[in-house]
Amino acid sequence: MDIKLDNRKKSIIMGAFFGIAVTAMFVLIFAGVMLLFKIDRAYASVFATISVSAGAFVSAYYCARKIGSKGYLLGILTGLIYFFVVTVISLIITKGEISSNTAFHFVIITLSATVGGIFGVNRKKTKLL
Repeated sequence: MDIKLDNRKKSIIMGAFFGIAVTAMFVLIFAGVMLLFKIDRAYASVFATISVSAGAFVSAYYCARKIGSKGYLLGILTGLIYFFVVTVISLIITKGEISSNTAFHFVIITLSATVGGIFGVNRKKTKLL
């Protein structure tokens, strides 16, 4: 059975992978900063929110840049997918507990992804030599 993905679906899947990779990179950087500078764990939630926001932005930016149209719709779609993936990972890590930040993260991820999608479509294409 041969499954072929069209370019839109492939771009959305690749964007999600890039977004998760960016989130993981930010989490590792923030964890290192917190350890190095002995920052209180109370700030971990803020760093996590910044990390998922950056990941959602990059994810939607990539998708919109590749597809080239309807950036806000791609951003919302990518943000919803990204939120679902991050929430499932979070539920696995926290053993099925939904925190009070879940709704807040939904809003932040959706807004970040929407902005990323809009920027991705509207970014001027530059030619390299």
